[in-house]
Amino acid sequence: MDGGRLLVGVIIGGLTMLRSGNIVYGLVLIWAYIGILVRHAADLGRQYPAVIIGVSLSIALLMTATVILLREKWSNRLPAE
Repeated sequence: MDGGRLLVGVIIGGLTMLRSGNIVYGLVLIWAYIGILVRHAADLGRQYPAVIIGVSLSIALLMTATVILLREKWSNRLPAE
């Protein structure tokens, strides 16, 4: 598994999350990518730096998409001034 495949997966997952407006979908993806990061960083002795970098970027992108979705949903709930 290389970092490029992980980034493709996060792009598809992030777009799906944003289109459906499902924050939980994004949180599940973040949880899964953190699991991949922990596994590659700890158990494998950092043998695959491309995977570690790809997963780190993927987590950052997913967190950004989740924050965007949260802000969008939160701004729709606030009363207009």
